[in-house]
Amino acid sequence: MEATSLPLEYLSSTPAVFSPAPSPTPDPQQPQEGEWRDILPNLLNKTDFEALSDRLVREEVAQLRADVASVEARMAVAEIETRALRTDLELTNTTAAKQDADIAYLTTWVDDLDNCGRRMNLRIRGVREGGHSEHIPGTLRQIFTQVLGGQHVPRIGLIRAHRVPRPIPAHEEQPRDIICCLENYHLKEEILRTAKRMEAICMEGQTVSIYQDLSRYTLQARRALRLVTSALQQANIPYRWGYDTRSRSQPDMDKTN
Repeated sequence: MEATSLPLEYLSSTPAVFSPAPSPTPDPQQPQEGEWRDILPNLLNKTDFEALSDRLVREEVAQLRADVASVEARMAVAEIETRALRTDLELTNTTAAKQDADIAYLTTWVDDLDNCGRRMNLRIRGVREGGHSEHIPGTLRQIFTQVLGGQHVPRIGLIRAHRVPRPIPAHEEQPRDIICCLENYHLKEEILRTAKRMEAICMEGQTVSIYQDLSRYTLQARRALRLVTSALQQANIPYRWGYDTRSRSQPDMDKTN
């Protein structure tokens, strides 16, 4: 269907008719005008906000003060406990130091007893091993006779003589030392003094050395002082070993090991 156009005169002569806008429907949850008058007096004003803020600040400050007081109390307890622990630690250190001193004394005392039990012993180093067929006492008597000069040598009594208890070395390795116990202490001392004055002691083409038999603790202590004794020897300063493994030196002292 085609649209018919109306004459312009008709459009201008016909009055315009407009529908009125619908009035808004009141929301039952929103307060009405009369209700606002009842609500406004109950709202917080500036003074109320200041009072509320001041109260909250005072409560927070009071809580902080309580927390600080609690921390101070715990810190006081911690300081008391720390002082007690420091006292206990000092007592423990003192006790430990005393125990260390007692252990050192007992170690020295036991070592002295060990050396007293070895006072009749000599340690011979460099004697070639002969296997199960070797006769150690006879070999030692030959060495001691050579050291003493071979003339007017008294009977050399041996209580016992044996190799040190360790695995048998290979042919090219250093032979095990021989430990022997003599019957006569003065004869043992004479052999030791004479051997130290000799440049070399030879036995079957091997250089043999004779030492005093000492405990393992004493040997370790003397090794620790090897730099000191080497410096004394280089300076040609006589020295000797004293009790408790101390090296003593003085110009007019005979050098002994």
